[in-house]
Amino acid sequence: MSAQNGRTKIIAEACANHLGESKLQEEMIWAAAEAGADYIKFQSWTAASNTRGQSDAMLPFELSDDDHFRLREVAQRARIGFSTTVFDRQRTPFVAKLGLDFIKIASPDCGSSGLLSDVAARFPLVILSTGMSEEAEVRGAAQVVRSGGARLALLHCMYPLVDGAYHLRRMEWLREHASEVGLSDHSAGDDLRASKLAIALGADWIERHFILSRSQPAKDAAVSIDPAGLKELVEAAKDPRPHLALADEFPELLGDEQPELSGKVTGLREFYCGRWGDNR
Repeated sequence: MSAQNGRTKIIAEACANHLGESKLQEEMIWAAAEAGADYIKFQSWTAASNTRGQSDAMLPFELSDDDHFRLREVAQRARIGFSTTVFDRQRTPFVAKLGLDFIKIASPDCGSSGLLSDVAARFPLVILSTGMSEEAEVRGAAQVVRSGGARLALLHCMYPLVDGAYHLRRMEWLREHASEVGLSDHSAGDDLRASKLAIALGADWIERHFILSRSQPAKDAAVSIDPAGLKELVEAAKDPRPHLALADEFPELLGDEQPELSGKVTGLREFYCGRWGDNR
């Protein structure tokens, strides 16, 4: 398996690591650009529409329309691609005005046919994470996106990650259902093994949570890489061949093509799927 369009593209995921602070958001963009990432990605949601009692917790990290335009402009000046993950259908029409190369959809919405239909009709490329997703959901999502006229990239994702078993073999199966595949890596801290091996196996996309410093009081700090880690990942994408050896050194990274969903994962699915009720 090899990357379909040349070098693996690296997405620095800002998530909520910007702490809702404009200055920090912009510093993250410049740092990601300096490290050589292809894209900096934020998250777009309507906190008031959350159906799991998370509205108050999410509100400080909600980006306004003006925030989106400001961050896009900073990314343009920094010469790095800009995109976002859209979490609810209410936010989709606005995000479509930003002229993005792609839209990202998070794992809990792999089965959200309503949201997938909306974005497939508005964006040229839909990048969809498949963590906690069953085979039938992935097949259904691929059909919905293709019917909407968009290209599809499917990202393998193990969340939560248990005992380092990343099951990267699943990317081979995902390739049967999408033109591009990759990895949304939730490894701890500066652990880049799964990302590097995924690149060597031909991933088209790697997404990693990004933070300026893991000492920051951010809830995703433990699974985020700092600028030095991001730069190391970018360098790995330039010459992936040496990292194939990781498959022999750490066989648990390859795992199974179709890993079973554990009880812990099933519980997370019940909470996260359907956080925005109208997505389905």
